[in-house]
Amino acid sequence: MGAYLVRRLVGLAITLFLISFAVFLVLEVIPGDPAQIIVGLGASPATYQAVRAKLGLNRPVLDRYFTWLLHAACGNLGTSLQQDLPISRIIAARMEVTLPLSGLAFLFAIGFALPLGAFTAAHHNRWGDYVGRLGLQLGMIVPEFWVGILLILFFSVQLHIAPAGGFPGWSAGGRALLALVLPAVALSLPRAALLGRMVRGAVLEVLGEDYVQTARGKGLSESRVLYRHALRNALLPIVTLSGIIAAQLIAGSILIENVFSLPGVGRLAFQAIGARDLPLVQGTVVVIAALIAAVNFAVDLTYGLLDPRIRY
Repeated sequence: MGAYLVRRLVGLAITLFLISFAVFLVLEVIPGDPAQIIVGLGASPATYQAVRAKLGLNRPVLDRYFTWLLHAACGNLGTSLQQDLPISRIIAARMEVTLPLSGLAFLFAIGFALPLGAFTAAHHNRWGDYVGRLGLQLGMIVPEFWVGILLILFFSVQLHIAPAGGFPGWSAGGRALLALVLPAVALSLPRAALLGRMVRGAVLEVLGEDYVQTARGKGLSESRVLYRHALRNALLPIVTLSGIIAAQLIAGSILIENVFSLPGVGRLAFQAIGARDLPLVQGTVVVIAALIAAVNFAVDLTYGLLDPRIRY
C-alpha cells in the first residue's frame, strides 16, 4: 500500500504542476495588460512602466511562473488587482460557501442515487423500473440552471419557505444552511441521475451472481440481499463515478453560485473574469483545479482500499 500511495502522490504533484503551468500560459496569451488595468488608459508611460516593474511583468515568462509557483507552494497566490487584498485570503473566505455547497450537493446526489438505482434494479422490467428510469432520464437532460430557476419560482416565490438567493453568513446558523439547500438540490440533480443509472447497471450485474442466489436460498429478505450483498459488491464502479461527480460538483458551482447569488469561489471567478483581474482569475482556477485533483486522488486511494488488485 505504501508504494501505491507514493505513486499516487507523485501523480498528484505532476498533475498540479501541469495544471498551474497551463493556466499561467493561457492567461499570458489572453489580450489585456494587468498594469494597464491598474493605471488606466490616461496614465503616463513612466507610471505604466513602474507598475509593470512592480508586478514583475517585465521579466521573462518562465521566471515569473517559477517565482509564482514557489510562492504558491507557500500559500501565497499573489494580490488581487481589483481588491488589493491577498488572493489566498479572498479564496479562503469564499471557500466557506463553495465547499459546504459542494458537500451538501454530493450528499443529496448519493442519497438520491443509491436507493433509486437499487430500487429500479430490484424491479427490473416492472413498473418500478420504468418509472425510476424515466425519472433518471429526465434528471440527466434537464439543465441545472433551469432546475435552479424552477426551484426559486416554486419554493421561494410561491411557497416562501426558502430564500431565493444570497448567503447570510454562517453566524446566521440555520438560515445559512437553508440558503444552500435549493442550490445544492439544483447542483446535485443531474449528477444524481447519472449516478443512479450507474448504480442500477452495477446492481443488475451483481444480482445474477451465484452468491446472491445463495443468499436468497438461505431465506434472507430481499432488502437484505439487495443492500447487504448486491449493492455492497457493486461499489467499485460506483465509487469511481462518485469521484468524478464530486469533481463536477466543484466545477459546476460556478454556474449555480451565479444563479443563486452565492458568494463562493465560482462567483468569485466569474467576477474576476469580468473585472479582468488576471491574478485573481489564475488563483481561483488553480485552486478549483487543485480541489478536483485532490478529489480524484482520494478516489484512487479508496479504489485501492476496496480492491487490492488495483494496488498491485
